[in-house]
Amino acid sequence: MRKHNTARTLAYAVSLSLAAAATNAAQPAPAAGACVSLETQALQEQSVAGADGARKVTLMPATKVVPGDQVVWQTTARNSCASAAANVVINQAVPEHMTLVADSVAGAETRVLYSLDGKSFVALADLVVTEAEWHQAGCAR
Repeated sequence: MRKHNTARTLAYAVSLSLAAAATNAAQPAPAAGACVSLETQALQEQSVAGADGARKVTLMPATKVVPGDQVVWQTTARNSCASAAANVVINQAVPEHMTLVADSVAGAETRVLYSLDGKSFVALADLVVTEAEWHQAGCAR
């Protein structure tokens, strides 16, 4: 068996806790999940000239992507409530025609798990793909 991260079926889930929003006003208890918002952006590294003329690499919105380009998917989670949010789970599928770069999913105080079916999640080291799944995903040797 081979380990592989297929673009067509791979998903990842991130479990994290979010601190409370800074506020002085008392707030009623919100409905579960009502306080956490997510924003996902597709970004690319681009070389940009600074005011001093020196070039630096920065992340910019991905406006035109061609095969072989590296795209950075940035997901930002925000907690707008006065109380901390614990055990927040972000479950995202890797878009078709894209491959997840190993060890690229990270965040402060997070636990990352991976799935091939979007239902059962395991640590990357435990993600095993059968030969049949390998070929079904269109992977080359």
